[in-house]
Amino acid sequence: MDETRDKLIDLLDRFARVSRDADTRFELASGEGSEVYFDGKRVTQSYEGMPLVGQVVWEFARKIGAEAVGGLAIGSIPISDAAVAYATFSAKSKLEGFYVLDSAKTHGTKERVYQSFREDGRELLSKGTKVLIVDDVMTTGGSIGRAIEEVRERGAHVQGVLVLIDRRDDRAESIRKAAPYFYAVADLDEKGNLGPSPTGLAPAIAS
Repeated sequence: MDETRDKLIDLLDRFARVSRDADTRFELASGEGSEVYFDGKRVTQSYEGMPLVGQVVWEFARKIGAEAVGGLAIGSIPISDAAVAYATFSAKSKLEGFYVLDSAKTHGTKERVYQSFREDGRELLSKGTKVLIVDDVMTTGGSIGRAIEEVRERGAHVQGVLVLIDRRDDRAESIRKAAPYFYAVADLDEKGNLGPSPTGLAPAIAS
């Protein structure tokens, strides 16, 4: 898994990173400004990045016993609905996907959650389902927190959280502790360099 992770981090650093000068800073989801922005979808939707993302997420989900993978739209969608679907199909191992909208649609079924179903016809996010929450980039963790809240309201169990990039904002500490297992593929150091996260896989499931 280390080789796959390292290839993925290289792609994220080369293609997801976008820089600006201090006068034209990016506005992050937190509302704060930053000279560096990471657009994970540049990698999660790419022909080269998608299989790497799928393999990393599938391996983690398998090790923690997750039955479903998803998160808040739109960062989670290329991960759960494309990358993981590809990986599970290739491995012939079932792992279903879902995504949560910020607010329910005002037409059609007016759902806030879009999900696959179990073979017995029950909704995927039903009582006892073990869920892995995913996102491409985490700053304060607000998007992940909203996804966790919706999943728990439906009776499902949040078994783990995985992010491709953790910007190491202290305000996201509650998210890192929100589930039994947390994994960041990469994070930013104090100089803004992207590298393997020291969180790694939880020691209990590292082998």
